[in-house]
Amino acid sequence: MSRGAVFRRLAGVALIAASLWAAAVTFRARIPPAATREPDVEEVYLPGLPRGGREGEPLPIFCFFPDRSLSLEPVRRTVHRTADPADELRQAVGALLAGPGSRELLPVFPRGVRLREVYLVEGLAYVDLEVPTRVQGTWGCLMESLAVEALRRTLGRNFPKVERVRILVNGAEAPTLLGHVDVREPLSTLDAGGDRGSAHRDL
Repeated sequence: MSRGAVFRRLAGVALIAASLWAAAVTFRARIPPAATREPDVEEVYLPGLPRGGREGEPLPIFCFFPDRSLSLEPVRRTVHRTADPADELRQAVGALLAGPGSRELLPVFPRGVRLREVYLVEGLAYVDLEVPTRVQGTWGCLMESLAVEALRRTLGRNFPKVERVRILVNGAEAPTLLGHVDVREPLSTLDAGGDRGSAHRDL
């Protein structure tokens, strides 16, 4: 092999390595920083949204957050039982939006996304999220997929009455949540993983 051919091959290898490094840097940039503080109530819920009182007995649930390998992990949270099942769902979604509170786990929603309302109609949970224009498209496709899956698992794993989840954006049906993942159809929770309602029985 001539010296020129060797040089061209080495240059090609160097170009591929540089491309892979750039892709890795871009991917890491899409991974959000871990949340370590508790957000203010106004950062999670829209003002005036009923969030369920604390007068009911504690109800342990699992929220799901990705670790650094982007595998969803269950994290124990506590909400409170209420007369209206939708109130319990609101508390659960609020806990998910609040983030993991740990450096080992990642938030699944970008900061600024808030809960507008949750409705439960014959096994179908409508989760209406406020998504400001400034955060549209800021989450990568993979993180957005994890956000949708974390919401599906959090409601499906903890609340057997929830058979499907329909995500609404800013009070209306939307083609995607944050610009990538299709949310036009309800998501089944029947395969949400684990024993449905098991968090309530693990105490």
